[in-house]
Amino acid sequence: MDLIAVSNVVGEVTLHRLSWQKVWTLAPHSETTKVSSLAWRPDGKVLAVGYDNGRVDFCDVENFECLHSLNVDQCVMFLGWMSEVKKISPSEDDISGRKELFDENLSTYLPKLPPLSKSYETGKRLGERPPEDAKKLEDQAELNILIIGMEMGVVKLYAFGVFPLGTLHLDQHVHGQVGKIVSAHFSENLSFLTIVAEDLSTPARLQICNFDTSIISTYSQEIRILALKFGRILTLDSYMDSTLNQMSEAWEDILLEMDSKLNKFAEEKSRVGGGSVSRDFLKLLMFGTPSDELKNFLIFDLTDKGLKKLGHSIENSYSNIQKLLLRHFQSVAQAILCHLSDVKGMALWPEKFGILGLCVDETLAAINRTGSLLLKASELQQVIEGSMKNFKAFFRWLYVVILRLSEEPIPPALNKHMFKMSQQDLSFVAQFLHDNFTEIEPSKCSFRLERVGQYLRKEDLANVIDNSGNPWQKFLQNSPTVASCPYLYKTFPEKSLAQMSQMLHDMLNGLLHHCADTIQKSFNFISAVSLIDDSVDCPFTTHISQCNIRRESDAFIYTAFCLKNTKSSRFFICRQSTQKSLRYQMDAMSVEPDQIKLPKENTDRQQIKNLSNCLILDLSFYDNQMLSLLLQEDCENGRPMLMQVLVASLEGLFRPFAGEHSNHLCVPLSNISNKAVESIGCVEGFRVLENMKASKLAVSGTRKVSCVLFLSRRRVRLFLMDVEDEDDDTGVHIDISKAEEAINAAESPSSLTVEVDEENKENTTA
Repeated sequence: MDLIAVSNVVGEVTLHRLSWQKVWTLAPHSETTKVSSLAWRPDGKVLAVGYDNGRVDFCDVENFECLHSLNVDQCVMFLGWMSEVKKISPSEDDISGRKELFDENLSTYLPKLPPLSKSYETGKRLGERPPEDAKKLEDQAELNILIIGMEMGVVKLYAFGVFPLGTLHLDQHVHGQVGKIVSAHFSENLSFLTIVAEDLSTPARLQICNFDTSIISTYSQEIRILALKFGRILTLDSYMDSTLNQMSEAWEDILLEMDSKLNKFAEEKSRVGGGSVSRDFLKLLMFGTPSDELKNFLIFDLTDKGLKKLGHSIENSYSNIQKLLLRHFQSVAQAILCHLSDVKGMALWPEKFGILGLCVDETLAAINRTGSLLLKASELQQVIEGSMKNFKAFFRWLYVVILRLSEEPIPPALNKHMFKMSQQDLSFVAQFLHDNFTEIEPSKCSFRLERVGQYLRKEDLANVIDNSGNPWQKFLQNSPTVASCPYLYKTFPEKSLAQMSQMLHDMLNGLLHHCADTIQKSFNFISAVSLIDDSVDCPFTTHISQCNIRRESDAFIYTAFCLKNTKSSRFFICRQSTQKSLRYQMDAMSVEPDQIKLPKENTDRQQIKNLSNCLILDLSFYDNQMLSLLLQEDCENGRPMLMQVLVASLEGLFRPFAGEHSNHLCVPLSNISNKAVESIGCVEGFRVLENMKASKLAVSGTRKVSCVLFLSRRRVRLFLMDVEDEDDDTGVHIDISKAEEAINAAESPSSLTVEVDEENKENTTA
């Protein structure tokens, strides 16, 4: 998929194809919510959108449907999504090894969950994707991790964007006042993490912190299995919440109308001292003669049409709730129970999953809570069946009574039925009156004929079912040893179905957080380097890009940056080895544009008289071989330039500045070598960007494209990097309707991200 994502100052995110055909536009959550960061999942099928209110949405690129969301409580300053890169020997069969460790086969045995209807009237569906894969995790063959950087030096890690792996607080490891996270990058095998943060201290500093995350690399297969399993469980939990919401929507407020009118009638009778409502209704049932107050209430307040409408509403509502309960809720609860049983099996393997924080007791508690939820669902089913039966008998009898009192003709079918009213029907009505019309205190009358809705609210039940006569409950009361068995599902008589669902949700989150806390404790701080800029008093702000690059047998994380708050005529690259024996050593260099020699045959080179007068606007790693630079002549009406520099050609400029076992080091930028060389001579591309004023750059070497944002923040220009130089038609333009503020890029194998946030607004049009 050749896609580019653009966010603007009003909080919208727009997805375009590289031909600039618009795919979709995602509206903001509110007028005040702004997009602060974007990132693609490595396969390019999901876009993570970070907001300044701490929310991260995961959007399906096919239809911008929000697959799920995270809330991190702070403004999201950085998003990065990286996948594990495994080096497999010819004799190693990683796939078969994974199957031997765990084989996910529950989908073969569990029934498919039916899609939830958007509305009962239209029958529209929420989507064609199977509900079990609502988070689009089924095809994830390798472990990938989402890095969320926030303010105050906080970083959160999530496997597949759903399973938390821990939280890092940089202020616990470095000196100074840590500000926002500007970048973070894993090594190829996820064993090493480099985090770059702004430091609010004076003089201005940039903190580069390194952490050992070997537990992720060592147990990557187990983490992948556990994360995908919990991803499925969380998907089912979301499906359960959606089912509960639809059950609540199916329950109508009109069902309380009868309760409201009866309460009003009872208050009136209590005020005039006319006796109880229950006595009036029982007298009407037994002798067929109502009191004057009851007659007026039935004819003028309740009315035959109102009762008929209420009866239809109750029948339709209860029927829809019952279908959702049987077809959806109980099915998904049973699926969660099966998946938790798998998790329990993993927890019984301590050397594989116990070390990741999976606990048998906590998992068993979650299983029992799911069983209790199923018991509560069965209880609700019994309440619905009993209510429908009693309501039908009561309303049918009361409807005929109202018609007779109103001297209206009675339908033959109802009249015939009333003459043949059985003793069982009379018992239903009498029981209904006994259960619902008995006032404990005449001065405080309260009627609750409707007993289903209370199960759908997150509050204790007002009317608790009396199970004292239940044979099983009697057996447990007489057998305390059996009752104390941990494998028996506990009942919660006072809790509603919504409360039980929330209790299960909290237990699942508890399992996740326990795993995250355990994994996080295995992260080890290695070192921190403070890069100091004595030339400015304001905070150290940069354009920054990171990349994994291999040099012979060693692997490095390269961090390239240039200063953003000054007229910078040079850029810096820091290189950190990911080998354990070399992790305390770091090399760095500074490069000025005139140190980069362009090919003589380049026609654009002849238009530039002196590269030493060029400023560096932005930079980004095009791939693991080339660095893209956005330059501009430092003069009035200076022209921007796009340059591709081969990183290997800069190796001679690296100088070490961190010695062995040096945990903390402060390095002034002025001390970083900018030793001149006669010729670097490895520029793969150079182009003068005519007729534009540039501000920021985004690139994707996989898709061979570069994207430049105009200074006006209203236009974007796209360059196809594999087009020959003599072809002048390599730029594609797009006009953006709302002013855009800044740009940042996150590369993925199949797509390019352009992020626009609020910064240095320009009102001029390029």
